[in-house]
Amino acid sequence: MTQSQSPTSRRRSTPERAGAPAEQNPPTTPAASERASSKRDSASSGRSAKRQRQQSALGRLLDRSPAQKRGLRLSALLAALGVIAGIVPYGLGARVLAGLIDGSLTAERLLALCLAALGFYLLRAVLLTASTLVSHHIAYGILERLRGDLADRLTRVPLGRVVDTPAGQLKKVFMEDIQQCEIPIAHMVPELVGNLFGPFAALVYLVVVDWRLALASLVPIVLGALAMCGAFYKYAERYGRFDAAQKRMNATTVEYIRGIAVIKAFGRSSSSYRRYEDDVRAYRDSVLRWMRQTQGWMAAGFALLPAGLLVLLPVSALLLRSGGVDIATVLLAACLSLGMARPLLSALTLADSTARVDTALREVMDWLDVPELERPTARTELSGRGYLLEDVDFAYHASTGSSTGSAPASEGPQTPEAPDSPDGEAPAPAGTLASGEGNALDHVSLACPENRFVALVGPSGAGKTTLARLMLGFWDPDSGRVSFGGVDLRDIPLDQLVAEVGLVAQDTFLYDASIADNLRVARPEAADEELHDALVAAGCQDFLARLPQGIDTPVGSSGSHLSGGERQRVTLARALLKDAPVVVLDEATAYIDPENEDRIQQALGRLTGGRTLVVIAHRLSTVKGADAIHVLDRGRLVESGTHEQLVDEGGLYASLWRTHVAARAIATGKEIER
Repeated sequence: MTQSQSPTSRRRSTPERAGAPAEQNPPTTPAASERASSKRDSASSGRSAKRQRQQSALGRLLDRSPAQKRGLRLSALLAALGVIAGIVPYGLGARVLAGLIDGSLTAERLLALCLAALGFYLLRAVLLTASTLVSHHIAYGILERLRGDLADRLTRVPLGRVVDTPAGQLKKVFMEDIQQCEIPIAHMVPELVGNLFGPFAALVYLVVVDWRLALASLVPIVLGALAMCGAFYKYAERYGRFDAAQKRMNATTVEYIRGIAVIKAFGRSSSSYRRYEDDVRAYRDSVLRWMRQTQGWMAAGFALLPAGLLVLLPVSALLLRSGGVDIATVLLAACLSLGMARPLLSALTLADSTARVDTALREVMDWLDVPELERPTARTELSGRGYLLEDVDFAYHASTGSSTGSAPASEGPQTPEAPDSPDGEAPAPAGTLASGEGNALDHVSLACPENRFVALVGPSGAGKTTLARLMLGFWDPDSGRVSFGGVDLRDIPLDQLVAEVGLVAQDTFLYDASIADNLRVARPEAADEELHDALVAAGCQDFLARLPQGIDTPVGSSGSHLSGGERQRVTLARALLKDAPVVVLDEATAYIDPENEDRIQQALGRLTGGRTLVVIAHRLSTVKGADAIHVLDRGRLVESGTHEQLVDEGGLYASLWRTHVAARAIATGKEIER
């Protein structure tokens, strides 16, 4: 998949052509009105999205949880009170020192001041502990909701956006980036506020006591803050470069480890290791460059902030000599200056972490801002369970994830075209039309009537999987119309469509659970007998007999304990168990050995009973009995008809059939009947 195409969605007006279905203006439905209203609001949404991007990621995160935001205010208040309570003992210590110097300190007064200092230290511990408990309770509640929202968002965004994102990157967003949200919520917000408010309150008190000593204490704080401004200059940009280098190194490391067998087999260890070494070196260089740009400023900030006494003591000495201040006030100012040092250093450390975390939070928030496929919520009345595609045009745009997604692994951008198809009948063969450059599908029109077995065949990259995914509602066409049961897919709620259509995908996926648990994804209430019947119907009985725990045998991560063919048969059994009115099989026989192909054909025969069956297949013998076969080539519908008709015509299908027959004869030593 390329990443260089324009992000602008390609939508082209289509001139009327001979044989193409006449342009229809379907009656306005509530769902269509809902979509139109949503489009009218798009400009306002765009402005809102722009304002959101300008807001900090942490601010946007907290805006999503108003109740938790109020709880964080309580946590910040407790933290601020705790910090103030921690500074008070320094003031009490100053009174002790002043009493010792002037001889006014009695044993009773010393005991009272020490007990008061101890009480404030204990109060500090209680308040800070309460602040931490409140903030962590809120933080992990937000993380739970954030992970749930993100998982829910993935089910409602265009599939292409998800397919185009590497699994490792998605895992990083779900696990590492979201986990980093705990740092600002549980620590930065309450502790940063508290660590800044405490010294501020101490300075205000010092201003009341003696503004000159307060000003002297403030000088190193201002200089330290200026030094930190230098450290944080273009911090987001610098950290972004570091983060990108780290991601490249991580991705290359994972790729190198996973591909070590291929690297050794083809003797590419030197070139592959060089790439790994280059990315590690680039990461090292980015870290060192970042440190050179910021470390000096950071060191200056950490040195200046707690250095209040360096300015305060000379100023105090001058004021004492002139009689402008007494020793008790000087001791109070000195102790308060020491008390402000620790919270200021803590605030400095938290500020550094805040800048780093904002980058991670933006990746999470960007996923939550991905536009959803526009679908209504109210169920729609369907007139049947057949598909009709009218003048469908679709192009992938990798930079935005296709029209709304990216090309599936088996298909990239194509150069296509299409035919017409009368409603309810197998479409007539299509003529050749001017195709749109870069289109995966171009003006495709065909029908998949209710309760019929329809096959989509053609060479690799012909657009078969793209067409099936449009029929499943994973993407919307750039132009034209995909209807199901007489209703535009865009006017059917996703949950209603999912209930009507079962899918067996080319890339089979099984959860790390038992075979029974994987089947019950389709129908949780299914009894063991129903599971067994579905497995037998899908031709699984031979390998089930070898499994030690039968249907309760764990299949491993992504079904790794089963072979490719066994995984496909289990997913086919899952589709049989769902018992949906429509079943779409995308290369469901790709990993089936010739000996089991007959079983799969028998299973397909059982699926056709009372169902609409759409099958994408390279193994043409599995779709030989289809009611209609549509042949795609480079995104164009070039032939349509039954198996016998297409073989007699001697076109592309006939050529594909001859190739399949020859390959089957070599694999099994048997000829296939015409």
